[in-house]
Amino acid sequence: MDQPKPSVSQSAPLPRTPTRSPFDPDKASASLGQEHVQRLSENLFKKLAQYTQGELIGKCIHISYVRNNERSTDNQYAASSENYKLLEAMNHTTRERYADMSEMAQRLVKEMSKLQSTYADFTEYMKEIDDVSEQAANMEKICLELDDYTKYLEDKLKNANRART
Repeated sequence: MDQPKPSVSQSAPLPRTPTRSPFDPDKASASLGQEHVQRLSENLFKKLAQYTQGELIGKCIHISYVRNNERSTDNQYAASSENYKLLEAMNHTTRERYADMSEMAQRLVKEMSKLQSTYADFTEYMKEIDDVSEQAANMEKICLELDDYTKYLEDKLKNANRART
């Protein structure tokens, strides 16, 4: 009894749909310290490498399965069972990886909210510093004008003293 051969497209991963979140990675990386970002990036790339390695191993096993299946139909059911077990293991591993990435994203969001709170606290002080700086510039301008006026009065006094003598 000939069974239809499973096509390669049956084991292909489902396309991901992009999700939108209020978390902006560009703003996050600009706000975090360089060492913290470096550590998180290394962690991300390690996990991505593990995930990719698992995917590649799965593809190799699938290709091996397809080749063996072409040679012998007797092993089809055993290989299919092994393939499903492998797929189940890959799904479990993928689920764990996504859970880890989700935790990391949640930690980043918490860190971002702390940084935004700190920034909000400092904006009031920065405004005060700007106001003081503006007042100092105004006082400097007034001092220069007073200095010029004082020089003018000194010259006028000297001229008046010369005119008397």
